[in-house]
Amino acid sequence: MLLQLNVILIGILIAILSTTKAESQVAQSLPGCPDKCGNITIPYPFGTQKRCSLSEAYQVNCKNLSVPKANFKILNITVDGLMYGLLPVAHQCYNSTGSINQLQHNIKLSRFRISSTLNLLTAVGCHANAALKDLKDGSYVSVCISRTSCNGLENGSCFGQGCMQVPLPFRLTKFRLHAQRVTTKVGSWSFNNCTYAFLVQKDQYTFHETDLDKMHNRSFPVALEWTVGNTSCKEAKKNKNSYI
Repeated sequence: MLLQLNVILIGILIAILSTTKAESQVAQSLPGCPDKCGNITIPYPFGTQKRCSLSEAYQVNCKNLSVPKANFKILNITVDGLMYGLLPVAHQCYNSTGSINQLQHNIKLSRFRISSTLNLLTAVGCHANAALKDLKDGSYVSVCISRTSCNGLENGSCFGQGCMQVPLPFRLTKFRLHAQRVTTKVGSWSFNNCTYAFLVQKDQYTFHETDLDKMHNRSFPVALEWTVGNTSCKEAKKNKNSYI
């Protein structure tokens, strides 16, 4: 009987602690401030008005779902330090004479870092490179270069045949997303005259052969990390005197 009572009490305690934790993680705005942009919840330190956010960097423009000094569209903000947004696809295409038509993207994320653990740099095309470059001098950022071939295309596979994905370096907040064909020879891959480069959240992209010619106007979800201050949550917890 005593054992059964102890089990019941332990169960009640676990339920209380679980409820308390869940309630503490509910996204909240400052009192009197709008808490949504459409169906997207805006938790503090973010806000839709100057008085409602911690600073200008966290002020969300509801018209285009963006923050200052950044060029990504917000999809979601969570209280556990993650923000989800949309980033475009870069491309480089050749015509029959070898002329190049391309659109490379300069990505600026303000103070919100692209997650190195939740996203992948992706290249799609035949003999394609996808690279991240420094905005100032065009040098490669780390060694994130994805190179593909097209000797054996297979839908759903992204391991080098028509599609390749590689991890990202840490602490990226601005870079040039660059797509480039390894060779300028026209006709080697007559069914694919374009190469594509993009960042995408893990498990949010599945390769299809039809993508080789149909990705010019697409965008993909990415995960970003946000903090208050200039340290990560893991680093901040080490200082018990200042950690809230």
